[in-house]
Amino acid sequence: MQTTATVQPATTTESIIYKGRIPFTAILLSYGWRILTVFPIPLAFIRSLQNHLEITDERIEYTHGIFTQVNETIELFRVKDSNFRQTFLQRLFNVGIVTIQSSDKSAPVISFPFRNPKSLVNDLRKAVNAQRDKRGYRIVENS
Repeated sequence: MQTTATVQPATTTESIIYKGRIPFTAILLSYGWRILTVFPIPLAFIRSLQNHLEITDERIEYTHGIFTQVNETIELFRVKDSNFRQTFLQRLFNVGIVTIQSSDKSAPVISFPFRNPKSLVNDLRKAVNAQRDKRGYRIVENS
């Protein structure tokens, strides 16, 4: 007699906050004053094709690299802090560098250029708090 096992699909689905490539302008303007040279333009174009970011209500998945692809995944409840920084030129084009600090051992800090970073950081903060509430997870800081 032969038995068969069926795998039930997961009942929860993740809501996507952002999914796509890092915009070319965000990468180009992340070079700062070096943008005045010709070299960053083709490099920024190649990087924009190789960088992929997916942020859901449960995790952040950042894939980057030109020759070697690196995939970093951080569960949202592990995020400790998120912020962004913008130079004057980046503010003019509404792009900036988003930095996420987490308690994840493999990727404690990830940074990437992004269009409209303030909106992303605010959406991320809301999703992190919702995920912590859902899991009953609290961070205790020592003074």
